[in-house]
Amino acid sequence: MDLGAVATSELHRFLLCLGRTSGLVAATPPLGGRFVPAPLRALLAVVLALVVFPLVPRGPVPTGAGAYAVALLGEVAVGLAMGLLTALVFAAAQVAGELLDLETGFAVSGAFDPFLSQPVPVVGNLLNLVMFLVFLGVDGHHWLIRALVLSFRRIPPAGAGLAGAGPVWIDMAGWMLAVALLLALPILGVLFMVTLALSLLARAVPQMNVFFTGLPVKIAAGLLVLALALPALVDAMGGAVDELLDGMVRLVEAMAP
Repeated sequence: MDLGAVATSELHRFLLCLGRTSGLVAATPPLGGRFVPAPLRALLAVVLALVVFPLVPRGPVPTGAGAYAVALLGEVAVGLAMGLLTALVFAAAQVAGELLDLETGFAVSGAFDPFLSQPVPVVGNLLNLVMFLVFLGVDGHHWLIRALVLSFRRIPPAGAGLAGAGPVWIDMAGWMLAVALLLALPILGVLFMVTLALSLLARAVPQMNVFFTGLPVKIAAGLLVLALALPALVDAMGGAVDELLDGMVRLVEAMAP
């Protein structure tokens, strides 16, 4: 047995495994968000690769440089597809918060922000942080690692069929918009009633400047309703994470050879 050839083959398999974990870490918000330092993300990708490498099924590894480079890029694409699918649930919370920002008046905060000089999604960032806590609270990070292990069991290195991921991605993108509306609509309904009441008040008292008078009222009403609805929002976010994990399994099965 040529030990050098075996060691080289195992190194190539490990690098393919590292490519998939690197794509996953880079695209998953809880693991590779903008607040996570790049060295820590790289270390996490290596640790995940070392953990799952013994579970990677042994199979033929491309020997040519060109074929191996294509296989490595394919593994990175598989990890990115899984990570970006995880990002959809956080995008749903962000979109829901930005809809509420627009309705409550927080969307104009960028016009008065002397430091950033750009819109600051106040409620959007809040719901994004709540989704992050919910994701960790329901052990979403553990399920994500399980999905990674499942992907290696179902999709051997250099064996992914990326074309099958398209229909799943389209379906999950529509699901993301539905979740965003589900999170935002109850509060938007209350804020619509407040806007309607302010409009009637403006018709009854034309001298009143409804913009400056109604803006604090809408902000106060929005924050009050958001505080009251937060437990229900947390439950809805937990259900969204469960649906996301089901979608992750569907994605892995769709990319399996």
